[in-house]
Amino acid sequence: MRGPQILLLFIFVVCVKSVIQPTPTFGECTTDADCPLNASCDTDPTPDACKCDEGFYPYDSGVVAGGDPYTLCALCVCDPTDPNQCKGNGKCKVEYGQFVCYCKEGYTGKECETPITTTTPMTTTAMTTTKKGNVVPIVAAGAGLLFLALLGAGAAAASSG
Repeated sequence: MRGPQILLLFIFVVCVKSVIQPTPTFGECTTDADCPLNASCDTDPTPDACKCDEGFYPYDSGVVAGGDPYTLCALCVCDPTDPNQCKGNGKCKVEYGQFVCYCKEGYTGKECETPITTTTPMTTTAMTTTKKGNVVPIVAAGAGLLFLALLGAGAAAASSG
């Protein structure tokens, strides 16, 4: 049962050989049927040429048909031969038959392009101290002084009289 292993090896070779071409189009076409799987006929350039669908990249299959290399479109997020693979923040590895980026700690995104920023919630406790003092003794002392003053004034008035 070597079928899955051969397919995985084929995809590995495809993606390793995959270098995004200077122009994203290849071959000539008149309809989508003239292009390989995961590609469509792009009518913008002249002559019309095949263009890989979004997320797929052109690669040379190594097959020559009619004197021309046969180009296919592979699903590859990253290229393990790229020295700056995964934006320099991860490693390009095979997962389920396709190349994907495994990000270093602190990075995320399809190509490890986004730094993870976290905010740690902080609980702060404000301590306030209010000096209320001893209100009752002060009021009592003031009332007592007032009482003595009045008592003294009343005694002075009685003795002078």
